[in-house]
Amino acid sequence: MRAPAGSLTECSRLFKRIAGHDWWLTKQVYIFSPQEMQDLEFQPAVDTLKQLLPLPEGSSAAGLFYECGADSLPSVLSEHIGFTKR
Repeated sequence: MRAPAGSLTECSRLFKRIAGHDWWLTKQVYIFSPQEMQDLEFQPAVDTLKQLLPLPEGSSAAGLFYECGADSLPSVLSEHIGFTKR
């Protein structure tokens, strides 16, 4: 897809050398063979997010608890302040 000069304003602010030039945007695709495909294994996110809370990334993890729903809060509280669900 053609990206004329001035259309990538945010990128131009971050990367000065692309400003004022026409560019082409490309998309790279990789096609998996059937032998390379694997089933995804889903794991509960709450336990992983709890482990991140004490780390610098903890603020981001705390924000994700909202997405996990109301059941995630008792799990976090029980571990960090001794809260138990009644």
